[in-house]
Amino acid sequence: MFAAALRMNIHKNARLTPLRREEMALSVIEGGFSKAHAARVYGVSAKIVARWVGRYKAEGRAGMIDRSSRPAHMPQATTASIAERIMALRRQRWTGKHIAHEVGVSPATVSRVVLRAPKSDEWEAGMQILTQSLREKLLANGRQKQPLRGTAHEIDFAPVVKLFTPDAGATWLLTEIDPDDPDIASGLCDLGLGCPEIGIVSLAELSSLRGPLGLPVERDLYFEAEKPLSAFAEEARRLGLIKS
Repeated sequence: MFAAALRMNIHKNARLTPLRREEMALSVIEGGFSKAHAARVYGVSAKIVARWVGRYKAEGRAGMIDRSSRPAHMPQATTASIAERIMALRRQRWTGKHIAHEVGVSPATVSRVVLRAPKSDEWEAGMQILTQSLREKLLANGRQKQPLRGTAHEIDFAPVVKLFTPDAGATWLLTEIDPDDPDIASGLCDLGLGCPEIGIVSLAELSSLRGPLGLPVERDLYFEAEKPLSAFAEEARRLGLIKS
């Protein structure tokens, strides 16, 4: 059924099938081909290779299908059931990319649903844990890293901010915020259990977290990173805690 649908949606002047486009994109993303070499192999221009590589990085396999030239019926494009499923997975802290793959929609649709959803008091508090300038820097890093994630060119940012629990020994060094979901930040997380790891965290959840003495998460006002996150992570794995 899926293969038939692909065949039916190919424009009459398309030179590559969606499966060949995916193969071409992966030859660049995972196979080590340059765009110029892939263009020669698949008989297209380097500009076309770049377009399909970009579409695959942004949308995965779904992006390999030709976009219809027919008007879209946008008002009912995302049904209530799809939106509910997206938000249910979001509450389980799935990333936008993984939600899109699971539900069968584009990352842009996931982002639109999440950003339009009613915001809780915890979400609003989570936005207050960072200053506006820090939030803008984290978002800028997220936007810069998004198209490079999972590639050899993925950027190893230095942490922008350090958050910690003054009464529980937990520390977070954050490098970026997901531009599709500004509640989700990435960085090095240490819950005080001896096994720091790079991962994601909800800013809303951090804002509601309290230690044994009832103290909230704080921001280290004097923190300035002098090395990339990978260096902090390597040191933390060796010591069993974040040293900053």
